[in-house]
Amino acid sequence: MPYILDRMPSITDTPPHILCKLRNDFVSYAERWIGTPYKWAGDDFEGLDCSGLVVECLKGIGWFEESEDHSANALYVMFRHKEVREPEKGCLVFWFKENNRAVHVAVCKDERLIIHAAGGGSLTETIDDAAEQNAYVKQRGLETVAQTRKQRFGQDYRIVDPFLKKM
Repeated sequence: MPYILDRMPSITDTPPHILCKLRNDFVSYAERWIGTPYKWAGDDFEGLDCSGLVVECLKGIGWFEESEDHSANALYVMFRHKEVREPEKGCLVFWFKENNRAVHVAVCKDERLIIHAAGGGSLTETIDDAAEQNAYVKQRGLETVAQTRKQRFGQDYRIVDPFLKKM
C-alpha cells in the first residue's frame, strides 16, 4: 500500500525516501502532460493552463483532493514559506507582475529545465486556439524562459520547493 500523506504541505514527519519518491513521481507525471494543448482555466488532457498543470500533478501524487483548483498566485501563497535560491527537480518556479502577484508557474524537471503550460492566455479556449498560438505544455530551459518573460512582461521569478521539510 502506498504511503499517503495526511494533508499537504504537512510533510515534516514524512521519511526522506518517501519525499524523494514523491518528488520523482511529481516530475514524471508532469512529463506525461507534454504536448497537451493550453486551455485557459483547463485542468484535463483536453487542455490546461499553467496552474492547472501543477494542480493536476499535485493531485497525481495524492497531495490535493480531486475537487481542488488553485491559481498560480494561490499556489505561491501556499508554498512561499519554502522559497529556495537554486532550482532542483520538483521545485516550482513562479513569475510575478509588478504588484507581487504570481501570474505563471512551472515545474522544474531538473536544475536547468522546466515543464510548463505556455503560449496561451485568457483567449485560448479551444484546441484550435492552442494550435494557432503554439500553446501547449512544453519543456524549456529555465533561463531562456526567465529572460523571455523579463523582456516581454518585466516579470521576475522565485523558486519554491514543495518537498522541502520546512514549516
